[in-house]
Amino acid sequence: GTQLTLEDTPPRIVDPPQDLVVAQGTKARLRCRVEGHPPPEVTWLKDGEVLGSPQPHLTFLPGGTLLFLPFLPPHQGVYLCRATNPLGVATSQQVTLALAGE
Repeated sequence: GTQLTLEDTPPRIVDPPQDLVVAQGTKARLRCRVEGHPPPEVTWLKDGEVLGSPQPHLTFLPGGTLLFLPFLPPHQGVYLCRATNPLGVATSQQVTLALAGE
């Protein structure tokens, strides 16, 4: 098992994702910066389903950001990020990623 120390802290979302409207074919980023010790693992959910990796046109950047390159209509939906470490779980508010002009 993992030994917990006094420095250990539960996960916390310090820069939550925001609603985003994006033009088709452009780059889109959903940020989710987290803190905690041990460093939390970030998971993204789209429409209530965990986003596995790899995904076409989707990159999980170090630190928790989700990068769409390019942004396509199937990427539209409701997203949230979840940070997990042995001390707990932090979940962001739900945000909407929408296609401009829809």
